[in-house]
Amino acid sequence: MNFILFDDPEFKIGLLPLTFTRPVADIRIGIFKISEKWEKYLGVRASFKTENYLSKKFLLHEDENSVYVNGSVCPTPELCIEIDKLENGSALIQNDVLIAYRNEPKNKKIF
Repeated sequence: MNFILFDDPEFKIGLLPLTFTRPVADIRIGIFKISEKWEKYLGVRASFKTENYLSKKFLLHEDENSVYVNGSVCPTPELCIEIDKLENGSALIQNDVLIAYRNEPKNKKIF
């Protein structure tokens, strides 16, 4: 499975100026960055869906089985289980915040 950490525009704006130079998931919380926490839980390398000017440094890799995860959310074992259960075209939403979404490349325009 391919995991992509996306920037939620509402959270990105709230974290300025830190997020001018990096995706939200590249911010450190404690010892690890949010992206490193996800990679540790998932056991795979994640890529980033972020602003165009940041995409040269923070690469995006999409394939047939991509799962988009909100980069401002920290992982938990329970959340990882719920994300793993997502079917193509389904989403995990809490309090009107998109947490995760599984899609196929033909449905790229989800944000």
